[in-house]
Amino acid sequence: MTKAQKRIRFKDIVSQLKKGKKRILNEIFKEHRNMFIYTLMKNHEVDEDAATILFTDSLLILQKNAIENRIKTFEASVETYLIGIGSNLFINKKRGFVKTIGISNEIDEELVEERLKQEEIEELIKIIDSNIDKLDEKCRKLIKYVFHDGLKAEEITELLEIKSIGAFYVQKLRCLKVLRELVFANLIES
Repeated sequence: MTKAQKRIRFKDIVSQLKKGKKRILNEIFKEHRNMFIYTLMKNHEVDEDAATILFTDSLLILQKNAIENRIKTFEASVETYLIGIGSNLFINKKRGFVKTIGISNEIDEELVEERLKQEEIEELIKIIDSNIDKLDEKCRKLIKYVFHDGLKAEEITELLEIKSIGAFYVQKLRCLKVLRELVFANLIES
């Protein structure tokens, strides 16, 4: 695809996102996920899990920016735009500018609040709850202990008989990654 074709495609994608067509997110996800993850892993030395989280967050920001008419120029491709967002998120996270929250771990709370109305939040909670049930028992317990009961890492490590605090954080990241993918797949389908 030529640069001109990529710019036209980007303009078309933004137009579809403005109209609320969620199917386009699925197309973007399938088309650009692997290159995004590869590029962030290469350029910023992040692991695959972190790059996947950044990709999902970048997609949400792309959608938000399209809906709010923040994309004024189409000189880049969708892929370049997403990688730019992901790189900025990573750099800001490294500098401590991005707050962390429950499942997202990378999106600023204000962005989430702007993105979702109360009804959408309630719907998202239902989707999250239904997808938590799809996780294995250890992940379900871990997520419950962290986000529902507010237990500390040391307490959860002991309760779930995890070898170390480091192993707890790895397990938590894996569980959240699986949950995010399940929730994102549900959001794309609806």
